[in-house]
Amino acid sequence: MDAGDRVDEVASDSVATTLGDNSQMIQHGESTPSEALNLASPMFNIHPSPQGIGGWLVLVAIGLVVAPLFLIRYLWIDFHSLTAPDRALIELRLPGLPALIGLEFFSNALLLVGLGFLLVLFFREHRLFPRSYQLWLCLALVAKIAMLSLSFRLGMDSTWEGARNVVANLHSRLAFGVAQSLIAAVIWISYFEMSERVKATFVHGRA
Repeated sequence: MDAGDRVDEVASDSVATTLGDNSQMIQHGESTPSEALNLASPMFNIHPSPQGIGGWLVLVAIGLVVAPLFLIRYLWIDFHSLTAPDRALIELRLPGLPALIGLEFFSNALLLVGLGFLLVLFFREHRLFPRSYQLWLCLALVAKIAMLSLSFRLGMDSTWEGARNVVANLHSRLAFGVAQSLIAAVIWISYFEMSERVKATFVHGRA
């Protein structure tokens, strides 16, 4: 046997010994360093971060689709009030009410345009969506608070007997809207800050 044959024999014995040791380690529930490295690889990660439109994001999707319908309804009601034949009578009985309705119409129109922009970002899973949606929630809350604050000035100089009831009903409606917007802002802003799904999903678009 020449030197080349002896080298091949030694190499074969080394490989066989290594394979035998590894098989014994696997049988005893142990792993080799190479196996530990492979198991640490991301492809063996048994708890990957959730990704895609799922989980709580389904509720966000439903809200983004349904919210424009409500805003369109409010816009129609406000438009009808502003163009009603008895608008002059409303202004006479409750000075400032038509102006408040006009401000509500304008703010709802802006929020509706913002929702259209958000829908595009959401279904494209664009990286700008989380911050844009948080900003939209804050603006909606600020608009509701402003409307409620301005409504307290209505009816102060009115001599109409029904002014108190109209203003009270208006306050209740606006206060309910503020409460809704506040709860939605607290819940969803917190969710978008902490959710791993959000961080893994909205990654498209230029950095």
